[in-house]
Amino acid sequence: MPAARKNNALRIAVPLIIVAIGVFVIPLSFLNMKSPGGTNQTSQNTTPNTSAPPEANLEAETGDTEEAANDSDEQADAAAPPPSTDASNEGAIAADPGAESVDEEASEGTPVVYRVRPQESRDPTSIGSLDPASDQMMEVRFSPWGAGIRSIQLAEHYHSIEQAEHYHIQEERGSLTPMAARQVLINGQAIELYSVAEDLSVDPPVYVPAWREVSPGHFQAEIEDGSGKLVARIHRVYSLAPESYDLSVRQSVENLTDDSMEIEWRQYGPAELLPDDSGYRLQARRLRVAYVEQTQFDPMQQAVVVDHELEPRTKIIDQWRKALNEGSLPQVWPNAKRFERADHLAWIAQSNRYFVCAVHPQVDPSQQQVDKKLHLADRVFASVRPGYDKNNKFSKDESTLMAELWSDPMTLEPGARTTQLHFGIYAGPMDREVLRGSRSYTDPAVATYESLALDDVIIYNLGGMCMWCTFQPLAHGLLWLLLQFDAILGDWAIAIILLVFCVRGALHPITRRSQIGIQRFSKQMQAISPKIKKLQEKYKGDQKRMQAEMARLYKEEGVNFANALGCLPMFLQTPIWIALYAMLYFAIELRHEPAFYGVFQQIGGWQFLADLAVPDRFIMLPGAYEIPLLSGLWGSLQSINILPIVLGIVFFVHQKYMTPPTSATMTPEQQQQQKIMKVMMVVMFPFMLYNAPSGLTVYFITNSTLGILESRWIRAHIDKSDLEPKKPTPPPGGRKKVQNVAKPKKELPKRKFKERG
Repeated sequence: MPAARKNNALRIAVPLIIVAIGVFVIPLSFLNMKSPGGTNQTSQNTTPNTSAPPEANLEAETGDTEEAANDSDEQADAAAPPPSTDASNEGAIAADPGAESVDEEASEGTPVVYRVRPQESRDPTSIGSLDPASDQMMEVRFSPWGAGIRSIQLAEHYHSIEQAEHYHIQEERGSLTPMAARQVLINGQAIELYSVAEDLSVDPPVYVPAWREVSPGHFQAEIEDGSGKLVARIHRVYSLAPESYDLSVRQSVENLTDDSMEIEWRQYGPAELLPDDSGYRLQARRLRVAYVEQTQFDPMQQAVVVDHELEPRTKIIDQWRKALNEGSLPQVWPNAKRFERADHLAWIAQSNRYFVCAVHPQVDPSQQQVDKKLHLADRVFASVRPGYDKNNKFSKDESTLMAELWSDPMTLEPGARTTQLHFGIYAGPMDREVLRGSRSYTDPAVATYESLALDDVIIYNLGGMCMWCTFQPLAHGLLWLLLQFDAILGDWAIAIILLVFCVRGALHPITRRSQIGIQRFSKQMQAISPKIKKLQEKYKGDQKRMQAEMARLYKEEGVNFANALGCLPMFLQTPIWIALYAMLYFAIELRHEPAFYGVFQQIGGWQFLADLAVPDRFIMLPGAYEIPLLSGLWGSLQSINILPIVLGIVFFVHQKYMTPPTSATMTPEQQQQQKIMKVMMVVMFPFMLYNAPSGLTVYFITNSTLGILESRWIRAHIDKSDLEPKKPTPPPGGRKKVQNVAKPKKELPKRKFKERG
């Protein structure tokens, strides 16, 4: 193939690859897209067996067929505990009937059988407040089932800019109650703590709670033997500190017998947070863990390592379905393959785009040596509440992932109580000012967060294909610069615009060199185009000779093929693009923040650019519409957005200054490919960003506009510069250099000189 054609192909292929990265790789890095989820999920009952691991509790939850889905709904309605004032109790976990049929006293010589005393079913009292005038940051509502959490709502955060509903960071999902006590094992016997069967003689059985409320946030359960004698008492005490996102849970098991007993504790951890459906359905829900390394790697065991591998939730759900068929549960912790150097778990968290709920140990950072082990979670399993789509097919998007925490055995002496089951719950925004403390956020638990490196849960990473090239120091540096601009100007949109100026200014030398290289190579190829055609005609039948002659021509004319790769330096910007994209998408600082000082909201409450974390919403539609194929990435269509259209126009103008001119050596097919590339860059890029956050769109519009001005300036400089190829300097006189050959010396005639007197 002639060398000239290879060059033209490079001029088209290299920019096309760049476009592919911008258009497809970044948006599609989250291929695990979700459909609208939330609380409207099919109720599913599980029936745990107190004498078996929890995998036996989920035998009927595969949900592979429509028949299984319908059967599970019937079971949930039949076995659910009595309803309370909150309908979310529907489908709560029922106790195993076999474990509760212990009315007959144990005969002599048989092991003692324990059971939990049933309690009256009523709604517990909540703690905290959502009143803006109070000093509380959240309101916590409790569930009678397992003394768990029915919901946690944040006082300063809302689901939308209308502020109609406070943000739910945790909520009960049918049969799964966050933080609920599930079982306690006493001397190897499992006692169900979620609920207790009051009457097994009726069908279906009647189940009541196993806990009673002592005071707001204080719950108590009692374990008795077959004769009704108390053998153990369990306390769970929730408390909130003022101006804190941290919920303290002090729980203990007290031995009321005259003999020592061995106990194990099992409870639910944080439930999966709600998906973000404000625009792009990018998969941002993640299960995160942090750990302390083994003593050979960390002798003091004070440094906490946070998992940044970002294992997709869909992969965990697949593992759960596979393990369920094998009669087991997937073990999240410990995991020797993922965490080779880990010793023990420090904390476990569930996060989404902006918020996180983390279970962590209660530590005293003032001590020199701090025990950073989460003792109630020596083992962690993935528990899933199956969800189903409209066709009653199992759906990962509609399912709920929850962590199940198991402790190691502990020995209790007579009259003693455990002290290792206490834990704290951080339920709040992924905001470094909150987790590290600032003037506006004075959470008393900040020292604990810093000691446990809880702020490392914040990661501006798209995951998937772009995970490796999203450099966190770069993303954090860009965010820091953005924060400085906002602190000075008081507007995030203007701060984004100034950030564009800084980024393009830093990359200007690369951009300038790239464009000059492209223009120089283009002019060189146009200048020698007639000579190339002559060589192609002259040596049409001798490909090898033609390539040799063309190589000689390029050398004589000073053509540098490195200039043909003028777009190659642009690849250096790819990590910056991805880091910016991820930072602007995940930065909670932009959530519910208006653009340009809220000027558009002064026009009759217009929602245009009222929230930089969602599409611009130029015209709001009466409802949310699902578009086949597109909604899988876009999300539901809730508004007509104008900024992507403006971006398309700006991008079209930008192409006139970025696309290399058509070369005379290009074939008609190559010219057609170049036109297709222009259409892709002008149409596809705004199309993919149609439902993207408006903060991102503002960035791209500003970046393209500034790129036009920069290209005009560079081209003006190019026109004044000498871009003609520098030809090799021929030898003097145009003569060839002749090698020195030894010749015989000629004898010079002898001259007679007169002697001077």
